[in-house]
Amino acid sequence: LVEAQASRLSALESKSRSTRQRWGRRASWRGVATAAAAAGVILAATASAAAAPKTAAGGSGVLTACFGTKTTVKFLPAPVRILDTRNIGGPRPAGTPTTVDTTGAIPGAIAVIGNVTTTDSSAPGYLTVWPGGAVAQPNSSTINYAVGWNIANHVQSGLATDGTFKIYNATSTDEIFDVTAGIYPVSKSLRLLDPVTETCAADETQLTWNQVGPQGIQGAQGAQGVQGVQGAQGAQGAQGAQGVQGPPGLSGYHLVTTVFSAAQGTFTGGIAECASGEKVLGGGASTASSANLDLRESYPIAAGTWPFPPFLTHNDLWFVVIGSYAGPIQSATVYATCAKTN
Repeated sequence: LVEAQASRLSALESKSRSTRQRWGRRASWRGVATAAAAAGVILAATASAAAAPKTAAGGSGVLTACFGTKTTVKFLPAPVRILDTRNIGGPRPAGTPTTVDTTGAIPGAIAVIGNVTTTDSSAPGYLTVWPGGAVAQPNSSTINYAVGWNIANHVQSGLATDGTFKIYNATSTDEIFDVTAGIYPVSKSLRLLDPVTETCAADETQLTWNQVGPQGIQGAQGAQGVQGVQGAQGAQGAQGAQGVQGPPGLSGYHLVTTVFSAAQGTFTGGIAECASGEKVLGGGASTASSANLDLRESYPIAAGTWPFPPFLTHNDLWFVVIGSYAGPIQSATVYATCAKTN
């Protein structure tokens, strides 16, 4: 098809050229057509361009064409719910812009088609759907609602470059969005035209090719230019994520001691109690003389209720039991290492 179009245009142009010129021009047309076909581009001539080749590609030796990107809609087999605030914290506070990611449902799309729903609204209000990104929020509504309404509306919206769009709620409400289709870019198209009587569409770019003659040999490398000035400092990068919380620290480290007496032939207990809010880290007992004394028990007890009568509440403490076997009453000291945890 491309070769046939090129031959047709070449034949029309040949009416105003010599035999030698006609051959050179036909080769040029085929070169453009072949290059366009290799690039996956559709080459077509408008009616006026085919009917007036002398103007479009004649004396000036320049070809003019329009180049544009078209789109296509791809519907999903079934709607896909990509947002339901009822499952992620409940109604959105009034005046909140919510970012919605479509990449899991329609990856590669440049626009989304779907239904937006509002429910559990606390006051009359409206939702606005827009692409977000570099596009400012428009001064318009996509759907209006009153208190307690469950209402949906069909919506089409462009997407930001990362595949997201935004929903703004004027008053507190839950938001639901179901995707039904995505809009995708398709292959480029190239069409020849007569620049005297035609223009490219708003979504097309005008291109020209000079058809004067073959490419000449490459010239010598020019001298390197002067080094340009250094560009402006780039913006500071985003703040990194916060590190993992470290283990609790300690403060107010100190020693608590209590002196008690151990009578002959008895087992006597002693405690060293930390202040409220402190943790006991260690402890033990000591005596002026170890003769006839025996340390039978030594361990910490967490804050709570004393397990023996009179069952009083207490803070963290260190508990010891001293056995005295002979001799007079002797004193012993129980100590606890206490500190606050941060």
